Amino acid sequence: MPLLAPDALAGRAIAVTGAARGIGAGIVEAVLEAGGAAILLDVDAAAAGDTARALDPDGKRTLVLRADV
Repeated sequence: MPLLAPDALAGRAIAVTGAARGIGAGIVEAVLEAGGAAILLDVDAAAAGDTARALDPDGKRTLVLRADV
């Protein structure tokens, strides 16, 4: 069940910390389901990339950046 309406975040990019797994990955999934784009921030860029590819196979709505916040 989507948390937000399908177009609630259309035209917006949301930065998500800890995005490689767990709650962060769940937030990325919700952002994409709501029509937004996601910037995945994580110290494990490879794992964040895996998450991005799993949720956005064409890579048009995700960007992965290594970050330690």
